[in-house]
Amino acid sequence: MDGSPQWFKSSYSGFAENCVEVGFTRLPGTVVRDSRDRDGVTLGFGSREWSGLVNLLVPWRGERTQ
Repeated sequence: MDGSPQWFKSSYSGFAENCVEVGFTRLPGTVVRDSRDRDGVTLGFGSREWSGLVNLLVPWRGERTQ
């Protein structure tokens, strides 16, 4: 890993353009950005924080707003 994350979107996103992309790095660990503003703000999460966020969102997995 060279420090640049491999960005990806959830398979639940389909072809939607208004979602987030996630990448993994050495530090902080997990980074998140807006897929519509790839040069904008990137949020970084350590492994504990990322696990906590994912666990918080699990109840809403698969639900979509129109």
